[in-house]
Amino acid sequence: MGRIYIALDTEATGLRAETDEIIEIGAVRFRDGQILERWQSFVRPGQPLPYKITALTGITAADVRGAPPLYTLAPALLRFVADHPIVGHSIEIDLAMLKRQGVPLRNRAYDTFELATLLLPEVPVYSLAAVATALGIHTPMQHRAVADSEMTMGVFEALLARLAELPPQVLSEINHAAGSSEWPLRHLFAEIERDAAHTAFSLPMPGADTGNLGSKLAAAGFSQTEFDLGLLRPPVLPPPLNPPENATTHPLDMTALVAALDTGGPLSAAFPAYEARPQQVAMMKAVAGAFNESKHLIVEAGTGTGKSLAYLLPAIRYAVTNNTRVVVATATINLQEQLYNKDLPALAGVLDNPFRAATLKGRSNYLCLRRWAAFRRSAPATLDELRLLVKVLVWLPTTGTGDRGELLLTGSEPHSWSKIAVSEEGCPLHECVHNQKGLCFFHRAKKTAEAAHVLVVNHALLLADIATGNRVLPPYTHLIVDEAHHLEDEATDQLGYGVTGHEPGELIAGLSKRQGDGHNGHLSDLRRLFRPAGVGGREAVGAPPRVRVGAAMLAAIEDHIERLQVMCERVPAAAHELFDGMHRLLTAQSEERNEYDKRLRLTSRVRKDPQWGEVQLAWENLALPLTAILNDLNTLIGLIEELDEGENSDLTNVGLEIGNLWGGVETLHSHLHAAITQPSDGAVYWLSANAREGTTTIHCAPLHVGELLDRYLFSSKRTVVLASATLATDSDFSYIRERLGLTAGHELQVGSPFDYARSTLLYIPDDLAEPNQPGYQKQLEAALLDLCRASGGRALVLFTSHSALRTTYRALQRPMEQAGLLLLGHNLDGSRRQLLDRFRSTPRSVLLGTSSFWEGIDVVGDALSVLVIAKLPFRVPSDPVFAARSESFEDAFAQYALPQAILRFKQGFGRLIRHRDDRGVVAILDRRVVSKSYGHLFLHALPACTLREGPAHSLGPAAAEWLKQSPTGGRQSAMEGAGS
Repeated sequence: MGRIYIALDTEATGLRAETDEIIEIGAVRFRDGQILERWQSFVRPGQPLPYKITALTGITAADVRGAPPLYTLAPALLRFVADHPIVGHSIEIDLAMLKRQGVPLRNRAYDTFELATLLLPEVPVYSLAAVATALGIHTPMQHRAVADSEMTMGVFEALLARLAELPPQVLSEINHAAGSSEWPLRHLFAEIERDAAHTAFSLPMPGADTGNLGSKLAAAGFSQTEFDLGLLRPPVLPPPLNPPENATTHPLDMTALVAALDTGGPLSAAFPAYEARPQQVAMMKAVAGAFNESKHLIVEAGTGTGKSLAYLLPAIRYAVTNNTRVVVATATINLQEQLYNKDLPALAGVLDNPFRAATLKGRSNYLCLRRWAAFRRSAPATLDELRLLVKVLVWLPTTGTGDRGELLLTGSEPHSWSKIAVSEEGCPLHECVHNQKGLCFFHRAKKTAEAAHVLVVNHALLLADIATGNRVLPPYTHLIVDEAHHLEDEATDQLGYGVTGHEPGELIAGLSKRQGDGHNGHLSDLRRLFRPAGVGGREAVGAPPRVRVGAAMLAAIEDHIERLQVMCERVPAAAHELFDGMHRLLTAQSEERNEYDKRLRLTSRVRKDPQWGEVQLAWENLALPLTAILNDLNTLIGLIEELDEGENSDLTNVGLEIGNLWGGVETLHSHLHAAITQPSDGAVYWLSANAREGTTTIHCAPLHVGELLDRYLFSSKRTVVLASATLATDSDFSYIRERLGLTAGHELQVGSPFDYARSTLLYIPDDLAEPNQPGYQKQLEAALLDLCRASGGRALVLFTSHSALRTTYRALQRPMEQAGLLLLGHNLDGSRRQLLDRFRSTPRSVLLGTSSFWEGIDVVGDALSVLVIAKLPFRVPSDPVFAARSESFEDAFAQYALPQAILRFKQGFGRLIRHRDDRGVVAILDRRVVSKSYGHLFLHALPACTLREGPAHSLGPAAAEWLKQSPTGGRQSAMEGAGS
């Protein structure tokens, strides 16, 4: 008979363990997947039941009004639980609530959420229902205590089965690493290993051939560990593309391309519900023309055009026909994954041109097997390091990419990942035994990219290739940039930098950090190599050192190590003094009212302030030890290179890590020196403080990225295609051309195939105050409440600031609930993904969102029927980069601020109609679109909708009436728009 467990779940007034109260408890006692007994009760809370909890769970105030208080239920619950282990999904929240309300449960507790993140790396979302679905467990009811407890039981049993399938050596290593830790799951892993040991005696003896496995591995150059972890699967990589120089290019056949897009063509078989669209054909022909003529093209394609297929089809055909490579760069992970995992495989299945596609990410995304081996040999220093160790041990036999994107890393696990990822400086491939065996994940990814006809990357990697002199991507001369409206901001980030106050100390700690009477870090690792090998940290008397070295050389190395350790100890205090001085200056001079994030542009006026003089003096005090560290490290690295014993030796590994840290210290020094002492006229510098994280950062960004993009990217490419749904303002591409430096080439603007005049009512209240006038906020709240009551929710409201969103949320939460509407707020009720899931699944809901909700939101159908733009999306004038760039224009508002806001406005508008059958209402609650001379530019940028102006009190009835009509009903007067 197996062990007895208790699956436990609570429902509460919220998820804050320190303030919310339990309203229902459910528990299931089970063994071997069989339910032995259930226990359930409503609980009377001491606070009102929020409407959003009723909407989520179905529990009403009447259900809990007559229920017993928790303290009277405690004895029965304690008897039911007894001393059995407790199982729950994010169980620490349930236990914390019970403890705060006087019912502490001291049983062992196993969290199925954490267990799932360890054992199911392939699952994209780890909610209880998502994990259950991934494991094939039926999920009939959610967010009720007993039902969720039963679901948790099923998940736990399935995860136990996965756990039992782990190789014995992996279980053993996990238990060895977790043995002395406080990790709750260590008991479960130990139990599974003991069970496996007991059953091993009943298994048949391995065949005679298996006994020779060790010698066979050794003969092949592999270790037992590499075999155990499933690494003996290096793929057969295709040969790289080698386009012949000055070869005659073969142009694309336009007739064949158009036929592929026709109804009944090959794309009809690849994509469900495919239909031919003239706009898609027009874009595809323009892209093909850019390839044929070696031209640059900028193209805006409205929502529903199918722009990805319009550029992928000619890109594939051209690349295959001419044995060349096309790089496709996207801004978002979602689009990158859609192209690589969905669109390209679908095209590969139907096109008669066999092609190779690949995706490539930055170095730090890939696991480094050399650093991973060193990480496994050292004891985990924290629970997060232990969890990362377990996750990678379980994941490594299944991954073919070594990409961290396949793992969910929480807490400080991303920081721990940096210890096992490929370093930005990389390592000499000829010194890496894993690379020589074809096992290096990053080297595999690069070789696959070199062989690809279509290489999908993100904007960040595209720009990193520029910054490193084209040493990141394989050579290419044909480029497609999708989501090109993001390219300027991404270039600003990637070609600039920021140094946060904690970075110097964290970086130096990798070299040396005092701990007790000694030091930790790679300098100590190096010193141990010259001492006798031992066990358990003690030197063995008479044992030889790992690395033999002469007395003079050893003395020189010891001397450098001692000096470096002294200098390393000075850095944290000096860095604290520097960034504390920056924070004082920022606090004194920042005029921003934002209590959470403050920014201060470092102008010539600020640099003349006496407080800036204190910052410069503090920098000099930090620069001294950093310079000394760089000099000593440089000499020490030279000594290590003289001693290096060969491939993958301990000395080689330590030397590489110390070399990587030298690069990090050198970059840190140069960035701080430039920002503080030698600022460039071509850059903008500023300070920022994040109150939530308690950090101060000094930033630098290029003032003009267009010149850099033109010089180092566009001018060197034969074909460049910039594509997006939002690039033109009033049918004019001059703004985006100037910002991105794309001075030559063709232009194309194709509208959406959707009939906006029939599907979309655009309503502008003409009696609201303007946003900067008294009374606007109250009028905004009243208009929103009336509109959402009339539409029954189904509304997304876009704000330009978190403070305005929070003010509106506080004002509308109670009246929305009284109207039976669920109000959801960005950063108030969960993550972006959680909010969208709740919004899609809850009919009468209203979602308030800020910056990240203006694009990338795809809610098809009635779930989103109303879109509200609370305020025109102008940038904050005090933003340092915006302010600095504005100074280069004669009319900064008309030439810079206005076009930028129009493009953002178009992105927000595009959230509503995502399918030709969608129908909805767009409300613009900023009357500047009709009261200001520039307002018509915002309206002309939109497709031809049905436009109405009227009083705010008529907005709700007009929306309700519009949503009742069929999408094929009669038209009203349509506005003229750029997309018509």
